[in-house]
Formats: sequence, C-alpha cells, structure tokens
Amino acid sequence: MEQLMKELAFPEDAVREVTDADKKLQEGIWGRRLDEMAAGLMKKMEKGACRGELQEALSGCEQMEEETGIHRYTLDLLFLLRCAGILRENYKKKGLPDDLFLDSMMDLKWKLLECRNIYGVNGIFVGFWYDRFFDITRFALGRFQFEEETFQGDLFQEDGFAVKKGDTVINMHIPSSGPLDPAQAEASIARAAQFYRDQFPQGTVPFVMDSWLLDPDLMKMLPQGNIRRFVERFHLVSVEKGETFSDGWRIFGPEWEKDPADLPRTTRLQTAIADYLQGGGKLGAGYGIFLWKQKDA
Repeated sequence: MEQLMKELAFPEDAVREVTDADKKLQEGIWGRRLDEMAAGLMKKMEKGACRGELQEALSGCEQMEEETGIHRYTLDLLFLLRCAGILRENYKKKGLPDDLFLDSMMDLKWKLLECRNIYGVNGIFVGFWYDRFFDITRFALGRFQFEEETFQGDLFQEDGFAVKKGDTVINMHIPSSGPLDPAQAEASIARAAQFYRDQFPQGTVPFVMDSWLLDPDLMKMLPQGNIRRFVERFHLVSVEKGETFSDGWRIFGPEWEKDPADLPRTTRLQTAIADYLQGGGKLGAGYGIFLWKQKDA
C-alpha cells in the first residue's frame, strides 16, 4: 500500500500519515476487516454490474470512524487503496498494461489533493466515484478519463452522422490534475478514439460529458482561454439546475459553502460566479456531445 502511494506520487506527509493510520488499524481487528471488505467488493466487481456495492462497503468505513479515531475520509482512502491493490492483479488477468492501471489510479492522488484542500484531511471524500475504475470500465487515457455509456439525449445529428438515445457513446471526465492544455486535450481525445475504435468502425466517435462546465450560464462567464475553447466544442443536449451550486468547491475551495456575498472574489471567474449567485442565479450541470472524426487525428 505504501509503495502504491509512492508510485502515485502522493505527498510525503500524506504517505506517512496514511501509513501510520493503517498501522493503527493493523493493531486491532479493523485492518483485517478492511482487507475482507476490499476482497469481497473486488470479487463482485470482477464479475461486473455491482456498482451499488461500493457505496455499501464505504458505509462500513463510516462505522469504523468512532471506534478507531481515524477520520472517515482517511478510512475511505485506506479502503480504496486496498481495492486498488487487488485491481492491479485484475488488470494483469485481463492482459491490461500496468501503466494503464497506474495512469487510471492517479485519480486517487487528485482526489486526495482535493480532500486536503477542502477539508484539510489526508483522505478521499468521494469514494463512491471509484466503482467504474474498479470494474475496469473507466480508464485514464492521457489528460482525461473515459468510459463507454449510452447516449442520454433523444437524437443528435451532424454531417449525416446520427446518435440516438441508447446508442453507445464515450463519456469523458476532467480530473483536477492541472491546467487544461490544448495539446494534451487533443492527444487524450485522439488516444481514446483509438482505444475504443472497435466500437466505432466507421471512424466517427461520439464523445459526451456531463459537467458543471457545460452549464450554459457558467459557460458565458468563463474567461477566454483553454477551458472556454474546450467546452465550446460541445453541443448542449440538456441542463439541470440546482438550488445550490454543488460544484462550488471546485471554484471557491474550502469557502464554497459561504453566503454568495461572502464568497472569495480573487479571480475573474470567482467574481463572476459569486455575483451571479448573489443576484439569485442558479448553476448546475449540462450534458453535451461532440463528434471526433478520423480526419481529426
């Protein structure tokens, strides 16, 4: 476990703290219990179609918090690291390369850094996110992460190519791993198109994304730059607004739950969003699609 954290370039203080927490668990029954929980979950994940099981397993970590004195988010991370160790073996069984495993599990580092920033804890607060990693259907391919999904819109048509509800599309995610460099973005999309090429023998690959970045009101506030250029490629299919901006932590960090009047305004985007929310505006997420064609390679 410690070796995997080092391979994933966890901060040194996080490696020490998480390792110490694990040693504490090993002194009692909890370490063995986490081992058993991880083994049981990953056995189910290997068979597929068990995504609800991860949330149930994580509830077991919540019950350990009071007994062990270890923060719930650290316990979740310890559990996920155990699962990742088993996942590595499952990759080998499928003949998948170890570098693909490590690239995909780098998400543990990004989520750790988010938890440190928002809560000041070496842990993970979105453990449920790892179901598709663990059943080996979500992969990091360069800058982005991808998975097969069915199209959630009714019908999208462009240049004679149609995508209808239920058709296979490639869903993508943007991990918080740094700036959205245009060259890295294009290389990642092209790599994914190659990775999933057997699903789209005609050479046109439909990519979709469900993200706060595709809220049309937020898109208007995005300053000119790499993020705006990236999201403008999507054709908006649907929008869901929320009473609260649940992704506000991505913009405002640990202060995200403050009253809009008190939100930090240190960047143009923070100022624009805070002013919009203070004026009664609602933000949520948009679902969009774009087509990658062989000539784009």
